[in-house]
Amino acid sequence: MRSNAIRLTAVLLVCGAVGAATGQPPVGALPSPLLPGDGPAVVQPTPAVVQPTPPPAPPPTVDVLIEQLTKLRAEKAELEKREQAVVKALREKLQEQKARLAKLGINEPPPVEKPTAVEVSPGPKAVLILDSGPVPPPAPVAK
Repeated sequence: MRSNAIRLTAVLLVCGAVGAATGQPPVGALPSPLLPGDGPAVVQPTPAVVQPTPPPAPPPTVDVLIEQLTKLRAEKAELEKREQAVVKALREKLQEQKARLAKLGINEPPPVEKPTAVEVSPGPKAVLILDSGPVPPPAPVAK
């Protein structure tokens, strides 16, 4: 136990010596308090380094655009083929499942009954008269 304490003390001393040699405070050291008359340290701002912006890339040429369109259409065709293959596989699996259920005597579920329309008994007929004001006289007929 005592040898562990000695080793720990030696390690801490070595770390403190290395930190002092490099100008770094030891780990866990508190900053020294400001003494009266000591003002806050004035930090001179370092000038910002302005990175030059690269010139904008030239617009793509017609040939480049044609190549991009060709690649996109090829990718689209490949995706459509993959989609069709997945749909085909899904339909086959559903048919297999349907056949298995039919062997067990389970047929397709009955169709969902649609609600029937509610019949409304006809009431008295009403006439709606709209009054849009006086009727203008008919236009004269030219002879």
